[in-house]
Amino acid sequence: MRFASTVALLSLCACPGPMPPPLDAGAVESDAGVGFPDAGPDGGGATPVDGGADAGMLGTDAGVLPCVEDNSPAAIAARDGFIHVCADPTAMPNVVCGDGSPYRMSYRPATGASQGLLLYFRGGGGCSDYVACWGVDGRGGMGRRVGTMENTRNTEPPLIPGLGRTVGIFDRLEQLNTLRQYDQVFIAYCTGDVGQGTTRQVLQRPPEALPTAPASIETFFHGEYDVRFALDVAKDRFPNPQRIVMYGTSAGALSSTNALPWVVTTFGLGSTSQLSLVTEGGMALGRPSQDALLQRVLADYRGTMGRPFVRVGQFSFISDPTQMSFSPPPLTTPAPFQAELRRVSEERIAMNPTSYRAFTPDGACHTVAQSPGLFAQFEPGPNGVLRLVQPVVRPNPDLTIGSVSFDAWVGRIIGGAGPMDSTIPSLAGSWATVATSCRLPGSN
Repeated sequence: MRFASTVALLSLCACPGPMPPPLDAGAVESDAGVGFPDAGPDGGGATPVDGGADAGMLGTDAGVLPCVEDNSPAAIAARDGFIHVCADPTAMPNVVCGDGSPYRMSYRPATGASQGLLLYFRGGGGCSDYVACWGVDGRGGMGRRVGTMENTRNTEPPLIPGLGRTVGIFDRLEQLNTLRQYDQVFIAYCTGDVGQGTTRQVLQRPPEALPTAPASIETFFHGEYDVRFALDVAKDRFPNPQRIVMYGTSAGALSSTNALPWVVTTFGLGSTSQLSLVTEGGMALGRPSQDALLQRVLADYRGTMGRPFVRVGQFSFISDPTQMSFSPPPLTTPAPFQAELRRVSEERIAMNPTSYRAFTPDGACHTVAQSPGLFAQFEPGPNGVLRLVQPVVRPNPDLTIGSVSFDAWVGRIIGGAGPMDSTIPSLAGSWATVATSCRLPGSN
């Protein structure tokens, strides 16, 4: 279902039920990490500095806020080409963030001939109660389990400080980046419901919250509305892509999987369409409902009954602490988490040998899609600025299993059509090493 007359309701420069699904998000993260000024104090958004009173948008006190976007040539250039879009709050009152403010996202056309369309689903954690969504102070303070409920930042990828250049899968200058010549849509996330909610709730202050916190906060779990809106924008801007890559990180791994049927419907894809799904840091271990969702997608999209054949690749570090923090016991500790990750990866590969692959390197990082370390080795330099490890080793050996690097593996997943063969191997780590820290500065 598409929103009616989406184009007519958008301005690029200015524009005046049941409970949400269970927390299966597997992340509190900004996808920014070390060296990026908008990552939050820990690079993961667990103790955000951008929510709260200075945002002026919490609860029911805000009212309907206007969308004002600066899409002047200078502003777009400062965002490395990303164009902002805001949902009109009058015409689309349901397309909002968790605090009720208008939903924002962005897109960037390819600089030359486009090779396809990237639909990137940003992560940011998941929540369904007062403290998890808003923190003990009710304003995004300590204790919040979701990166942001207000769409005030992270509407587009972060830039390398001082260089004004997006990195990772958004890096248009990196020759190893398979997605550098794609039209790119950045689907922001600000609802805490892993892009699957359609409800509005008034959350009451619990005893564990501070007495100074608001007594109640009207919270909009409207992630489905937001995702469908973003897909309509993508269809309007890039109506006939030669291939589509859905790429989700952390909570976005789950929202992208859930949105796959909507992409098929929105773009009118048939059985011969070239569509693929790549996810990072969102294996949904110990979450039966989300595992069942993935299994349905894998079963439904095998090129039968007029549906596309979808190639699916999932990436996870074997000691991902963020996924552990959102997993149910006993998966909150490394050994059980690793055992379950290995079991699930091998089971999914065995059940879907022509459509599913897993890439599970050793390490204790979370996601790498927006990391400069995706393609080369970096280390922290003075004042938190990253610098290349010398001599430069490319691709990054920390993201290589056997003779295949992660970026090359992604290229094989998304670069073809129809059933996978032995050129796209099923990869797993040694499972013998338990990393204690993230080895990729710039990742989170």
